[in-house]
Amino acid sequence: MNLKIITYMRSNEAFNDNIKKILTLSLKLNTKISCIIFTDNDRKFEFDGIKIDSINFPGTKYIRLLYLFEREQEDCLYLSIDNDINVNDETILKFLEKGLSGKYDIGWGRIYAQSQSGFISNLVATDKHLSHDLIRPLSWKLNMGISIPGQCFFIRPKAFQDKLYQIDTFLDDLAIGAYISNNRKDYSILRSSFLLGYEKPNTNFWGLCRQRKRWAKGFYQIFSYPKRKEYQSKLLLHAAFYHFSWIVNWLMIGYISYCNLCAGMIYILAIALLMTRKDYKLLFYGVVYQLFFPIFHIVWFFNILRGDKNDDNA
Repeated sequence: MNLKIITYMRSNEAFNDNIKKILTLSLKLNTKISCIIFTDNDRKFEFDGIKIDSINFPGTKYIRLLYLFEREQEDCLYLSIDNDINVNDETILKFLEKGLSGKYDIGWGRIYAQSQSGFISNLVATDKHLSHDLIRPLSWKLNMGISIPGQCFFIRPKAFQDKLYQIDTFLDDLAIGAYISNNRKDYSILRSSFLLGYEKPNTNFWGLCRQRKRWAKGFYQIFSYPKRKEYQSKLLLHAAFYHFSWIVNWLMIGYISYCNLCAGMIYILAIALLMTRKDYKLLFYGVVYQLFFPIFHIVWFFNILRGDKNDDNA
């Protein structure tokens, strides 16, 4: 089976070392490799040993993938990977070998945040642990999963051709995940425990607010889709687990602290240890996360209320 690496670049982004790294690593695989780079202007890219096609096709990542799926002629494997992902050399090759075996229709692993020194970036790193180590694996295990890590996953386009939901949304992870969740008996899914790579986190307050605004827009687009009844309950559960669980946590903190202040502090520390998987470098941020990060969930919620009035370019 041939491998096609799909990535996405804005006009101000360069052909960077992250993409060159995944292309170099892919040459170690015993298969034909090619690369497709989506851009929003006319550009040309070259890399020794790998054919690169540049497609000037502005729009969301999900719409671009649908565009490729509709035109794909061969039974191949796509690796969809964001431009800022620094892959883990050893695990990404093992992951791709599993995909190229032909046993799976779609697969994903874990993505963490790149190590940074800033306050916001370390909160994002804590959030990645919570999402990729706890919420997503548990929800899929309980047959309630609806989100995949859109930063890096493989997929066989032939298995999904003319089947995925025709939504224009910022959240390809939810759009693809919603279809898979509703039709999981028809597909072979690899939910890998591999840490596949690291993404560059937001480093400032307002950048993270803008990201949550885009997420709200994408969620609204998926929630408004005419076929939403097929996945609506799981979509709402996903929102409850990720965006509103802080309310339950705050109530627990308040109640336990009211009964015994020392017990309340121990509870906060225990939750921080659970969230960060005992990554002691993030332990302080695991504590602060519980008290500070709900701000961004509130930003998300109020932008959901705005619905389609959200600015696409936020």
